[in-house]
Amino acid sequence: MVNFMRSIMVLLVVVVTGCAQMQSQIPANEAAFRFSGTVPVPGVSKSELYNRAMVYMAKAYVSAGDVIQYSSIEHGRIVGRAIASVVISDGIISMPRDYSHSIDIEVVDGKFRYTYDDFQWGLRAKTINELVALSAKASEMSVALKNAMVNPPPALVP
Repeated sequence: MVNFMRSIMVLLVVVVTGCAQMQSQIPANEAAFRFSGTVPVPGVSKSELYNRAMVYMAKAYVSAGDVIQYSSIEHGRIVGRAIASVVISDGIISMPRDYSHSIDIEVVDGKFRYTYDDFQWGLRAKTINELVALSAKASEMSVALKNAMVNPPPALVP
């Protein structure tokens, strides 16, 4: 009887694990992996927002010089390619993966727009589980960027 119960438990674990794995492979819409927003910062000039964005990049990434692929204060734009560690849950197992992604920050007087896009781990992100995890990570990165741009530390006064 004990062996029979053990066999049933093993079968149950295999079935549940298989179902969890099948669910995690549901394909997600490619456009769903783009995260962006526009944030008003009234009364702040384009050049000040650009400087705040550059400071954010320097503090947020280990090597901002390697991350930033294009920057132009004249055009008010910073474009980079970075890596973010994201924990992906496959039902039973959760594991961190490093996703490379693009970051695009555009500034004009009084507002900025940011976009996180092109998340890749070996291949382009494709499943619902990845979308959920990447959405949480993009939200976390967006909050950090907004805080850096809207509420920077006070400037040093002579």
